[in-house]
Amino acid sequence: MKQIYVYILIVLISLFGCIHKKENPNIQNDYPVWIEMMEQPAVEMEQAREAFDSYWETHEHFKGDRSKQFEQWYAINSNRLDQFGKVISAAQVSSEFQKLRLKSAGEQQGEWFNYGPVSVGPRNGKKRDGGRVKDIEFHPTDKNTFYVSTFKGGLFKTVDYGTTWAPLTDGLTEQVFVCEVSKTDPNTIFLGTNLGIFKTIDGGNTWNNTVVTDKTNALLIKRDDQNIIIAGCEAGIRRSINGGTTWTLVQSASKVTDLNSHPINPEILYASTNGTPGEFFRSANGGATWTKNNTFGQGSFMGVAVSPAQPDNVYVINLRDHLGEDSFEGFYLSEDAGLTFTKQSGQLPCISGYKENGTISRGQPNYNLFVCADPVDANIVYAGGVKSWKSTDKGKTWTHFYENITTDGDNLHLDQLNWAFSPHDNRIFAVNDG
Repeated sequence: MKQIYVYILIVLISLFGCIHKKENPNIQNDYPVWIEMMEQPAVEMEQAREAFDSYWETHEHFKGDRSKQFEQWYAINSNRLDQFGKVISAAQVSSEFQKLRLKSAGEQQGEWFNYGPVSVGPRNGKKRDGGRVKDIEFHPTDKNTFYVSTFKGGLFKTVDYGTTWAPLTDGLTEQVFVCEVSKTDPNTIFLGTNLGIFKTIDGGNTWNNTVVTDKTNALLIKRDDQNIIIAGCEAGIRRSINGGTTWTLVQSASKVTDLNSHPINPEILYASTNGTPGEFFRSANGGATWTKNNTFGQGSFMGVAVSPAQPDNVYVINLRDHLGEDSFEGFYLSEDAGLTFTKQSGQLPCISGYKENGTISRGQPNYNLFVCADPVDANIVYAGGVKSWKSTDKGKTWTHFYENITTDGDNLHLDQLNWAFSPHDNRIFAVNDG
């Protein structure tokens, strides 16, 4: 009789365990879903760990596979969990920080000294500063003034052509990805962050959040109407017609990360995504409605550039990841303002990879991707990711543009994130994570 009771007890325990076992819906052995889980605001850490370990049981590690970033993320955030084992969200951190500021009702000040590191990462006797810069925006009339968005460092402003810098967002905890400055009132600035869109009307002294709360990687103010703002967000393309007071989701899409305008016709706009699959959209009515273009090859990450030298030219780089070793799907050119495209090049040289000689390389296009067209000579285009490449025939052929080109005779930093020409003097600026 005891044996029967013991057997029944074992069965009941097993059934109870099966009923209460929490299945992990994120385990996909053929896709690195753990990359997306790192961006989820309240992810369960152990589910992310399980998805990561399960994926690498059937995959080989490669350079830039983001496993190092995952381990860093996991180590840091494992100490930032709530009572349910979920990561405390950035929104909650921001809310508590602002509550604390209001409660203290005092200015944040004190006698602070910079003890270092002052010179970060010197290499071969060359000074190398540190810091991830995502975007650069220029003042509409003053060539000496521009702004850089620096992820977790916030928004910085220079008024002396980059010699000195002042932080504008020390009162915010949000990560800063992009800013857009009004052409008619430079004191009005919009900010794209991991928690949505912020706005200042006093040059950055104070910031107010808008109703947009999802991650925003791209911003564009319509050239002929500064009350119309277009935003590239996690959920798609949002549009405001009243200076950012209210917003409408005009196009659903996954992770819109690039917005551009026709250099002459402000009604024609372009957008691309950093999702799976990568998508290209065109608007002919100032962003009110959008049309998707399906002529591109299979990719995940797209970037768009235009040139005032030939306003109807649209340049698109299309990259892919987790689809094999080749990360460069193709470079495309439109000569009719984004209606049709022709593939100029692809695969080789692999301008998105790690190799200087352009052999096929996976690269990490999910993180670094840029394309930039010369405003004076539309034949000249710069593009790439880990490293930078230059074309003088609108993307048909490419030359490695990376080594021995800085003023001190050294190389550009790796991981290029955005390039832009100043509208005042046509100097090109390269921003990266170094």
